[in-house]
Order: sequence, then C-alpha cells, then structure tokens
Amino acid sequence: MSPKRAMFKKTKIILVSVLGSLTAILLIVDGYSIWRY
Repeated sequence: MSPKRAMFKKTKIILVSVLGSLTAILLIVDGYSIWRY
C-alpha cells in the first residue's frame, strides 16, 4: 500500500470519528432540550 493511500485511510478514520462524536453531541443536546420541555 502506498503512503498516500495509508494517509487517505487515516484521514477517513479521523473524519468518521469526528462525525460520530458530533452526532453524539447533537443527540445529547437534543435529548436535553426535549427533556427540559
């Protein structure tokens, strides 16, 4: 595997984890706002 491909794979993993944590944060905030009402 070329270094460029490995780099791309790493970037993809980082992107997925960032998106995952963002989704989790949004869900938590959403849950809090629903519970407040």
